[in-house]
Amino acid sequence: DAIESETYTVSVTPIETYNCEMDSVETATVFAEVSVEDNTVVGDIDGDGLVTVLDALMLIRTIVNDETVNNGDINGDGKVGLLDVIRILKLIAQ
Repeated sequence: DAIESETYTVSVTPIETYNCEMDSVETATVFAEVSVEDNTVVGDIDGDGLVTVLDALMLIRTIVNDETVNNGDINGDGKVGLLDVIRILKLIAQ
């Protein structure tokens, strides 16, 4: 089974830091809290942060050409199809 790779923006907040130059420590361990934010906008196929008719057209092209797209399953049924295009158009109309 192939593992899908996704890119996320990760924010790291240090809990404790060490100044390695002033202390005679060659290595230091930093404990940090890490939060991962998924800023994907539902229906944003082209990744510009907006849901537009261009996203619907891109999804139609993807379906017609039997291609794949990472965030094309808008309605969450596990498939990418015309129902997802209709959902994008409804999002635009709102």
